Amino acid sequence: MNPARIQRLLHDALANHKAGRSDMARDGYAAVRKAAPRNFDGYHLAGILELGQGRMDEAERLLRRAHRLDRQSTACEKKLAIVLLAKNNPVEAEKHLRAVLTRDRGDLEALTRLGEALRLQGRAGEAVSILRESAALHPDSAEVQNNLGLALKDSGSYEEAAACFRRSSDLNPKADAPHNNLGIVLKETGDLDRAIACYWKALELNPRSHLALNNLGNALKEKGDFLKAKTAFEKAIEITPTYAVAHNNLGTVFNELGDAASALAAFERAILLRPGYHHALSNRLLTLNYGGTLDGRSLIEEHLEVGRQFEAPFARGRRPHPNPRDPDRRLRIGYVSGDFRDHPVARFIEPVLSRHDRTQFEVFAYSNHRLEDGISADLKSVVDHWIPVWALNDEAMADRIRGDGIDILVDLSGHTAHNRLLVFARKPAPIQVSMIGYMQTTGLTSIDFRVTDHAIDPEADGGSSGSEKLLRLRHGAATYRPPECCPEVNPLPALSNGFITFGSFNNLAKATPEAIHAWVAILKRLPTARMLIVGRSGHSVGQIMQDQGIAADRLDLIDRLPLEGYLALHHRVDLLLDTFPYNGGTTNLNAIWMGVPFVSLAGSSTVARTGPSLLRVIGLEDLAATNKDDYIERAVAAASNLDQLSAWRPVLRLRVEPLLGDGTEFTRELETQLLAVWREWCATVGTASQKNGRHD
Repeated sequence: MNPARIQRLLHDALANHKAGRSDMARDGYAAVRKAAPRNFDGYHLAGILELGQGRMDEAERLLRRAHRLDRQSTACEKKLAIVLLAKNNPVEAEKHLRAVLTRDRGDLEALTRLGEALRLQGRAGEAVSILRESAALHPDSAEVQNNLGLALKDSGSYEEAAACFRRSSDLNPKADAPHNNLGIVLKETGDLDRAIACYWKALELNPRSHLALNNLGNALKEKGDFLKAKTAFEKAIEITPTYAVAHNNLGTVFNELGDAASALAAFERAILLRPGYHHALSNRLLTLNYGGTLDGRSLIEEHLEVGRQFEAPFARGRRPHPNPRDPDRRLRIGYVSGDFRDHPVARFIEPVLSRHDRTQFEVFAYSNHRLEDGISADLKSVVDHWIPVWALNDEAMADRIRGDGIDILVDLSGHTAHNRLLVFARKPAPIQVSMIGYMQTTGLTSIDFRVTDHAIDPEADGGSSGSEKLLRLRHGAATYRPPECCPEVNPLPALSNGFITFGSFNNLAKATPEAIHAWVAILKRLPTARMLIVGRSGHSVGQIMQDQGIAADRLDLIDRLPLEGYLALHHRVDLLLDTFPYNGGTTNLNAIWMGVPFVSLAGSSTVARTGPSLLRVIGLEDLAATNKDDYIERAVAAASNLDQLSAWRPVLRLRVEPLLGDGTEFTRELETQLLAVWREWCATVGTASQKNGRHD
C-alpha cells in the first residue's frame, strides 16, 4: 500500500480517536499496522488509545513494539513508563524515565513520573529529591506539588506534605487529588474531623473518586461510625468493582459489625482481585480465628498456606547472616510492633523491655506506628534503641534490621493490624520469634519459635503447633501489668441493684452469632438480669439481641471509653461473659483485677484456650465450660449464687497478684529460653538446619 493511503488511514483513525469513537479508531490503527507492519504511529497511537481505555496489557504490548521501532521517541517512552507504573512495575518504569531525562533533564512529566516510580519502590528520600528539582523547574505545576506531597508523606514529613497539597489545590482548584491526599495526612496525624472534611471536598469535585470514598470510609471507621463507613466502601466498589483495597476495608467493617461471614467474603474477593494481597490475607486469618467455623487443625493449615504465600518470593534470595556465632556474647534483640502506645500489647511487653538483663541483651524497639503517646515515651525510656519504621518499606526495614546486627527478632503482632510479617519473611535476623500479640501460629517458617505456655498449647496436641517450634514458659505466655489507674474493687453491685448485671468488654468482632445466642439464652433464663456491652459495635450486637427477644431496656450499650473510665465500668458488672471461640485476653485479666469473674468456653484452637486456662490458674474452674449449653448453665448457676460472687469479688485481685509479680521471673525464663536457642544456632554451622532456611 502506498504511503499516501497509509497516511489517510492514520488520519481517519486519529480523527476517530479524538472524537471518542474508540472501536473505529482501534480498527483504523490495526489497518495501518496490517498495511505497514513497521509503522511507528500505528503502534504508538494505538497504545495511547488502549492506555486511555485502561487496557494496560494491550497498551504495554503496543507501546513496547513502538519503542523498539523508535527508541528516541520521548513521547512513546513516557507513555510506556506510565503503563508500567499502572501495572506496578516501577523498576522498569524508572529505567525508561531516566532515559528520557538524559535527553531532556527538564522534562516535567518525566521528572514527575520518576518521583512516582521511586516512591512506589519505597525510595521516598530519592523521590523527594527528584520532585524538589521538578518543583524548582516548574514552580506552578499543581501535579508536581501533589506528587512531592506524596513523597514527603511517605518519608514522614507530614507538615511539609500538607503544605504541598494545599499549594497544589491553590494552583488547580478543580483537582480532587490534593484534597484527598491532604485528608490522608490529617488522618494519619489523628485529625479525623478535618480529614473527613477534605474527603468530602474531594468528592464534591469528583463524586466518582473511588480513592476518596475509600479514604472517607477509613476515617469514618476509625471514628466508630461503621454503618457510614460501610456505605462509603460499598460506593467505592460500585464505582470501581476491581478495587481490592475497598473490598478489604469493607471486610474490616463487617468484622466490627460482628458479621464474620460477610467479612470473609469481602477479604476473599480482595484476594481474588489481587493475589498475594497480604493485608487481606492477614485479615482473613484473623477473621477465621473470630468466626469459629474451623477446627484447630484446619485453622493451622490456613495459616500455613498464607505463610507459604508470604515467603515464596523471598525463600531463594535469603542471605546468610554474618552475626558472630559466639554463644556467650551479649545479644542484640529487636522487638517489632505497631502497638508501642496505649494498647494492650504495650502493657504486656513493658515489663519485659524494662527487666531485660542488660549484661546479656541490648534491646531495640522497632515502632511501626506514627502516632506516639505517653506510653510510647515510657517505652522509649526503657529500651536501648527506639527506631521508628512506619515510613520504611519492607525491604528497607529488613535492611535496617540486618544493619543493626539483630540476633533475635521478635514479632509482637502476628496477623493483627500494623504487622510487618513480610519483613520477617525476608529473614533479616538469624533467630525470629513471635509472642504476645497473636496467640496463634503465624504460618511462616521464617519465624522459628512462638512463645506460649502449657495451657494454651498443651503437649497433647502433638504436631498441631503450626510453623514454629514452641517455647512453653512455666510463667505463662505473657506477663501482665495492671494499669496504674485501676480503681479499687467495689462490693458486688447486684446486692444493691437487686438484679444481676452481665458484661462484655471484649472486641465485639469476636462476638460470634453462637456467643450472642448464648448471651440471649442466659438473659431469658434470668428475666430480671441486665447486660452491659462495651465496644464500638455494641449497638449492632444489642440490635441482634433485641431481634432475638431481649428488651432494649435490659441492655446498656456503651462506646469505647478512655482506660480509666473503662476500668471503672467493672463497678457495674457482677459477671463477665467471655466471647467464643476467640476468648478474651487483656479484658479477662482486667476483669479479674477488678474483682469480676467471667464464664468462658474452651475450644480446639489456641485462641479458644486463653479464658479457661486463666480460670484454672485462679481456681475458678467451675466457670470454664466445655460446650455452649454448658456455658449457659454455668453462667446461670454462677449468677444465681450471689453469696459466692460476693465472696469472690474482693479476693480475685489477691489470687492473681502473686502470679503476675513484676515481670522479672517471666523475663528471666524467657531469656533462658532465648539464650538456649541462640546457643543452638551457634552450633549449626554447615548443618541441614542452616541450609533449609530454618535458622539462616
